[in-house]
Amino acid sequence: MTTLTSARGPALAAEAGRGLPLVAAPLRAAGRKLLSAAIDRITIGGLTVVDGESTCRSPHATGQHATVYIHNPSFYAAAAFGGSIGIAESYMDGHWTTDDLPGLIETITVNSTAMDVIESPLSRLLAPAA
Repeated sequence: MTTLTSARGPALAAEAGRGLPLVAAPLRAAGRKLLSAAIDRITIGGLTVVDGESTCRSPHATGQHATVYIHNPSFYAAAAFGGSIGIAESYMDGHWTTDDLPGLIETITVNSTAMDVIESPLSRLLAPAA
């Protein structure tokens, strides 16, 4: 039996009780920060990310708009350390969904320089060797 100890003790226990993998708060925070930086750089289209704790919207939204719903906080670690591959794998694992997958892909594609934040040296360094 695993004993959970943390400043967020009850919240972590609740995550474990729902069958969610426990992801350290610093990893989630790093992923949120990277994702927020990328979203702030979107100039064509729009993106909103909604999770149980917050909502983040692209400030310069125009035209096409997609909303991403985070279902598992492991998504943020995947974003921080896996880059776009980690985000895609997190989607396949059901950690997030969107109301418009083609629109999301289009928004990411036309804002490729904004998404460079996600492809950080840290995410490339920690990515598994192919």
